[in-house]
Amino acid sequence: MVAAFNESGILNLASVTDPASVTLKLVKAQESVTLSTTDNSSLTLSPQKTETRAITFKQTGGIVGPVTLSTNIPGVVVTPSTITFSSTPGQALQAQAATPALRALSRLTGQAQLQAQALTTNVTFSLNDKATSTLGSEGLELKASQNGVELGKTSFAVSITAPHVKASFQEYLRLSAYRATSTNFAVTLEPADGFSGPVTVSLTDLPEGVTAAPKTVTILPNASTS
Repeated sequence: MVAAFNESGILNLASVTDPASVTLKLVKAQESVTLSTTDNSSLTLSPQKTETRAITFKQTGGIVGPVTLSTNIPGVVVTPSTITFSSTPGQALQAQAATPALRALSRLTGQAQLQAQALTTNVTFSLNDKATSTLGSEGLELKASQNGVELGKTSFAVSITAPHVKASFQEYLRLSAYRATSTNFAVTLEPADGFSGPVTVSLTDLPEGVTAAPKTVTILPNASTS
């Protein structure tokens, strides 16, 4: 049998008549993983809020074994962190993942294992202690890799609210100082979204000849510090 695609993408199959000699050459497809989901809505993450999406992973090129999942934003982690493609023909397969060529061959041969391997699993996005807040929505990429090589990815818009500190001072504050003297600058620090622990306060862009030593203070939960 000879199989060929025409320009319209329709698979044409033709039988080889005797006594023709046929040589078949197997060319392995490039290894890749296609990630898709039916819910592309924006992710909203905080220490108290996670998001879950059903992701379908479709592999080509005969990928076998564990595939690592990760994101491009530090502090955003995914569970599970790996998925595994089985080496057993016909195991963990989905008919909708098959290409038109495989579906046609499957009908002709009656072998259900002639399908592209696909896995669908719920992926949960959450924050760890390295997460930082974003001022708006930025692009989060869910990436699939094996042995350090990226195989595929998909994207979501994401808004992150991580534990942080709000700093404030008296409105219209004006400081006056004389040479060889010092003055105090009062800053009020308030924890937000569950923050607690040490923070360092510093002043930047000071005039020439003016210095201000950074000061480290410990922030307690639900309490402002001056």
